[in-house]
Order: sequence, then C-alpha cells, then structure tokens
Amino acid sequence: MSGYFDLEMLIASLQDPNEIVRGAAANALSKIKDPRAVQPLIDALKDPRADVRVLVAIALGHNADPRAVPPLIDALQDTHASVRCRAAEALGETGAQLDDASLLASMVEPLTTTLKDANDWARQAAAEALGQVGGQLKDEALRKHIVKPLSGALQDSHTLVRRSAVEALGRVGWRLEDAGLRARVMESLIAITLQDPDWWVRVAAVHTLGLLGAHFNAPGLHTYVVEPLTAALQDPVKWVRRKAAVILGGIDTFEARSAIKSYRIWHEDEA
Repeated sequence: MSGYFDLEMLIASLQDPNEIVRGAAANALSKIKDPRAVQPLIDALKDPRADVRVLVAIALGHNADPRAVPPLIDALQDTHASVRCRAAEALGETGAQLDDASLLASMVEPLTTTLKDANDWARQAAAEALGQVGGQLKDEALRKHIVKPLSGALQDSHTLVRRSAVEALGRVGWRLEDAGLRARVMESLIAITLQDPDWWVRVAAVHTLGLLGAHFNAPGLHTYVVEPLTAALQDPVKWVRRKAAVILGGIDTFEARSAIKSYRIWHEDEA
C-alpha cells in the first residue's frame, strides 16, 4: 500500500465508530505531519470523546500548521482540562514556528486567560506557550502585555506553573526594548531566586537571570545580578548553588570572582 493510501486510511479512521481507532489514527497522524491531514484533524477536535480530542490536539501541535490556530484557541474552552492543556501546548508548538504577526497576536489573550485556569496543568501549559509565542512576537506592546500575567504566575500555587513562568519570562524578557520593564522582570526573577520554596524553581530563576544578565550587557548590569547570584551560593540545595556558581564564573567582575573564590573554599566538593 502506498503512503498516499495509508494517509487516506488514517484520515478516514478519524471518523471510525470506535473511539480507540479514532485515537490511534490521530496519534499516527501526529507522526506523519502531512498538511493534507490538518483539516481532518481540525474537524476531529469536535470528537465526542475527550481522550480522542487530546490526541488530536497533540497531532495539530506536531503539525504546527497556521490553519489550526483558531480551532486550538477554541479548544482552550473545552470542558475537559486535559484537552485545554494539550490545546495550549499545541498553540505553543505552533507559535514557536510562526512568523504571522496577526496569528501570533491572536494567541496572546486566550493563553493569558488560561493562566487563570482551575487546572494546574492547563496553567503550566499556558505559561510555557506564552513564552514560546512571546519569543516570536515583534510587537513590543504585545510583549509588554505578556509580562504582567507571567510575573503574576510566579506566585502560582503549583511548582510547575511557577517554573514555566520563570522560563517564559526569560524567553520574552531578552527581547524587551523597554529598559524599565526589563529591570522589573529581573527584579521579579531575583525575588524568586532567593525566596521560592521549591529548589527546582530557584534553579530555573538563577539560570534565567544569568541569561538575561548576559544578554543585556549594559554597564553595571552584571553587578546588578551578582548580588542575588552570590546569595544563591548559600542556597541549602546544592543544585541551586552549582547553577549560580556556573553563571558567576562567566561574569568577569571583581565581585563575581570573589564570590566564586569563597564558594570554592566552602564547597570544595561542588566546585
């Protein structure tokens, strides 16, 4: 059987009376990534079974076709949290590969709204997607619009939401032209670096702070990030200390070198 007929068979299977067959077809189409399958997959986003809709959303994300953006935005309103989560992920995957300014702009508000979803995983997916979309945006006003809700998500009750928000702020932050807003983003990250109760989030904040500090190589900026990174060298979790040490090691200032020297004396096993 040729590839063409295999594709036709899989597309037809999206309408099979058995939900297992429909889900398997969506899963297979996610791996083929053929543009001819996009519209049938879009139609299948209305499947009566949530588990099938989940697989369809995943397939659309892997295809990253602009035609899927409006229906995936609609899927953010699905009654099942798993579908909302996968729709947000799919929008992020698609947005990361888009150059269409209007489509990218259309994703911002729905994903921002999903940051308030009652489901932890949907919020986490929305935060990650906003970072992917924000990294592609050329409109400074839209980048600014993303920063505030992502900064708010740094206070989310769920660890993975906070971590994704930290990473998303890094993706959006390095593109900000507004120096004042860049400073506020870094201040938010500094607070997380020192205070978040989860070490996994603190590691992400240290990493992101280092990336932003390296990118905005303005006079005095390295000094601005050295203090919180030096404080992170005293973190009770060694992975946070190690990440801070690596970043400080790349900053050529007297303060950074002094901090690293002290760190090596007190934590020789980690240096």
